[in-house]
Formats: sequence, structure tokens, C-alpha cells
Amino acid sequence: MTRRHIAAVGLALFVIASDRVYAQPAEAVPLGYGVGATTPAPRLTIDPPALGTTVAIRATALTPGAAGALVLARGAAPLALPSGAAAFVDLGDVRAWIPSASDAAGRFEHAIAIPSAPALLGIELVAQGYVSSSAPAGIDVTNGIRLRVGSHVTPPSGALAGLPSTGGPGLRALQSLAPGSWVDLGVPAPDPAHGLATGRSYTPRLAPAAHLGGAFFTGEGTHGYVVPATGRYVDDVWFYDLAAHRWICVKPGSHVATLALRLNEDRFEVDAQGAPIPVAQLGHGYELVTVDESRRAFVMVAAPNTYWTNAMPQRLAWLGNVSLPASQAASPWLFEEATGRWRREPPGATRPTLDVTGRSVVVHYVPSRRATWCWDKSAAQRRTVWYFDASTYRWSPVALAQDGPRITGTGVSCFDRTRERIYFFAVDETGTAFRLWFFDVATSRWVDTGATGMPPLAGRTPYVSAYAGLTFDDASGRVLVRLTGPSASYPSFHVFDPTTGAFDPEPIAPPAALRSHFTFAATNAFYAGDYDAHILHVAGERGRTGRFLAFRLGR
Repeated sequence: MTRRHIAAVGLALFVIASDRVYAQPAEAVPLGYGVGATTPAPRLTIDPPALGTTVAIRATALTPGAAGALVLARGAAPLALPSGAAAFVDLGDVRAWIPSASDAAGRFEHAIAIPSAPALLGIELVAQGYVSSSAPAGIDVTNGIRLRVGSHVTPPSGALAGLPSTGGPGLRALQSLAPGSWVDLGVPAPDPAHGLATGRSYTPRLAPAAHLGGAFFTGEGTHGYVVPATGRYVDDVWFYDLAAHRWICVKPGSHVATLALRLNEDRFEVDAQGAPIPVAQLGHGYELVTVDESRRAFVMVAAPNTYWTNAMPQRLAWLGNVSLPASQAASPWLFEEATGRWRREPPGATRPTLDVTGRSVVVHYVPSRRATWCWDKSAAQRRTVWYFDASTYRWSPVALAQDGPRITGTGVSCFDRTRERIYFFAVDETGTAFRLWFFDVATSRWVDTGATGMPPLAGRTPYVSAYAGLTFDDASGRVLVRLTGPSASYPSFHVFDPTTGAFDPEPIAPPAALRSHFTFAATNAFYAGDYDAHILHVAGERGRTGRFLAFRLGR
């Protein structure tokens, strides 16, 4: 980048300095996904822009030797492009247009020095890159990134220190994965102190954290279970580091013989140092976890149960009432990466009344709102969605013009980052058929997709989270529905295309050599956009560990 281009970026920042706010951490939040001539998809990464630092900008997986540009502009609602990608920049309010040619490896890089000027604090821009290519639309387009200038960048600490990993066996295995192909990543390396995570039923998804290079994983499997080898309850929280293919234990399970806590002034459980400690806060994982990409925190909406009473009866001594945890369900748990500690606070008077079984609640972080979206299918909450702002620890309701989906049993979900839609798959209120809906964030309304070619219910129960899961394939803009049963021991994968409103005629099955891994195992999954791969954890319950498989759908 020339000095003239650097000066242009600096001028762009100063021109909108009227947006400045108080000092805060710098932000770099990905928006949507890239689309190009090849797989994996073009990817843009940018360091969070903190005062007095030099920000590295990298675009990869582009057509080699092609001319293009990096665009810095005000953010805008996603504008659909012919390629299937979306523009997140306001092309009528561009602040810098930086020529950017990809090299022989399909990359371009820039470095921008951010002045140590307090007037820049809080300024926001969106960045997105493109180069010419042989793709149908004639260009490769990267994802967008929403940038906010901050006073500092705080790297992950504690268990997450050193993330993201820069390489390892997971990355090497995925680099050569062809569209429509599978790879067995194998058993991950164990956490040095706490070993391997075990299987969890009714926990369809892990919560991806792209900026950390992996996903968070939690939820009880067998209710009230204590692992005999460790004496720990299954309320542990893990992080799967995909590139290094290893488990990191974020919170070990409660040690049932020695657990000793107290209540703080807010009546939350804390340890001797006053740090909040989550104990038995989820039944199963259901759809209760997400990652706040602005706050850089793992978010867990509580659904406490009483299955712990046999394993940890001493807990009643400080709780005083077995129902106290359930009464606090509207106070989400945050695991903050910067501190490596849990956080929990009273949520204020305006709060949802959530189904504390957890079976009805769905949460996803929505970048445009800087908040966690939450919906409860129960009759009392069906016509409202809630947004939880982790920076203020407050809930905000949005009344809907019509009811959300009326279902039987439980449902599973995924998030389309580009269109900002939350897809929800469940058995309808008649109990006779599957249905697929989406919630459109921009218009605050539920839409029944009316999908054709829907897979049959075929004797499965309405408790969909026991045998199904959704992941959204960013690279192709399609929904992948994972269904196990009623007769097969391995899942089938059904592809829904939002542009046609139809499922593909034929489902996808894992290769014969991998099918035995699904036998007597729970499946938990996430989509790794950086690698364009669906990552599946398959493991048995009751202390049994498992392995990871990966699948690339392709376009």
C-alpha cells in the first residue's frame, strides 16, 4: 500500500470522528462469507484496529494474479450480489478504495498504522475485498469485516491463551478436502490436565468462534452423571481448537466430593475468591449457547435442572432452595476471553421468562445488533424475540406481528451470517411432519420456507434435538439438515437451497468406512467458515470419548 492510500484511510477515520464514543476494546467482527471461483471461499482477516498499532490485513483463497481492491466504507444492509455473496459496504459512502492485486498464491496483504489519537475511538468502518476472476459474476468477493477503533486489543488469557493456533494436523487435513468429500480427523489431542471431552446427547451444535479458530462445547449428556474416573459432574465446558486438533478444558466438571461455594450479594454461586462458578447450569446443550463476537465472550443461557441433587447434596446448604438456580435463568453466563473468567450479573427488570427446561429456547449472536438473539417457543413467549447486550447486561424485547413457529417437542437451528436469518427445523404442531422456518432479523418476522422435498418424519419422535442438527454452509448459502434414524445408525444429510425453496432430491450419506463411528454415539457439529467444512464430533455418553469428522459440501 502506498503512503497516499494509508493517508486516505487516515482521512476516512477522521472524517467520521463525530461517531466517537468512550474508550473500548478494538473490534473486528466477520460479516457473511466470501464467494469465488474455487473452494475454499475467499477470506478476509483484519486485526482489531487499536490506537497506536499497525493493523495487518490479509485476503486469501483469491484467483491468483488478479487485480482488485480493498474497500473501506460505512456499513450497509447486505446487498445480494449475482455470485451469491453479499456486499456489506455502502458503495455510496466509500472512505478508501485501495488497489489490491492478488499474488501467485491468491493472496493480498496490507498494513495500516492507526495513529494514537483519542478522537478516533469508536469510529466504525466495514472492509471488504474483491479481485477479478472466472467466477460466474466475474469477481471473487471476500467476507466483510466490521471494524471499530478501540483503545486496546486484549488477547485471550487463561485456558484460551495463545489462540488461534497457526497450524497443525486439523488445518493440513482440511486444506486438500475436495467438494463432496469427507475426512476422518481422528481423536483430538487431550487437554493436558483434563483429558478428552465426552459425548453429549441433545446437544446438536458447538458454538463456533472463528476468531479463536474453533468452537465451544458443553451440555450434560446423561443427566446427573458423574465420570467415575474423575469424580466430576458433566457440567464441564470445552473448546475445540480445530487447527491444532486438540481439546482445551475451559471449565472442568464440578468435583462432586469437594465442591464448596457460597452466594454473593446477588445470590449467584461464587468460589472463595468471589468468582462466579457455573454448576449444573444446563440440562442438555440444546440450542442454548453462542459466542458474542464483539464482546469476545462465550454466552450460555441458563436452563438449570435438579438432576445434580444426588451427586452434590452439599449444594443445598448454600443455595437454601433447590429452585434458586431456575429463578436466575434470565441471567446468562459469559466466559470472557480477555480475563479467562466467568461473569454473571442481575439482568435488570426487563427480562424474558424463559422455559427453564431449555427445550424451547434458541440463541444466536447477531453481528448487526451486537447482541444475542433469543426466542422461546412456549406459548407465553412465542410472539416476542429478545436481544441480550453483553456490554450492558440488559435484555431488550422486540414484539412480533405474528406468532413464531408452533411446534411439538424440540427444534434445531443455524445462522445465515450474510442474510442474518436464523433457520429453525422442528416437527409441526400436528406432530406429523417436519417444517423449516427462518427468522429474518432485518424485518423481525418469522417465515415458513414451505420447503419442497422435505425429508419424511418416518417414525421419528418430536424431540428433534435428540437426532438432528442444522449447520449453514456459508460457501454455498445452503442449509445442511442432519438426521439420524429411525432405522439407520448413521445420519443422512439433506441440503436445502433457499434460492429454490427446495431440498435436493437425494440426501448425502457418510462414506461406508466412517459410518461405524456414529453407532451408539451422539453427534455435535459446527460449520468452520474459514475452512469451508462441516465439523462433526461423534462420541458416546457416560464418559466415552470420540473423534471428529469433516465434510465439505462445496458449491
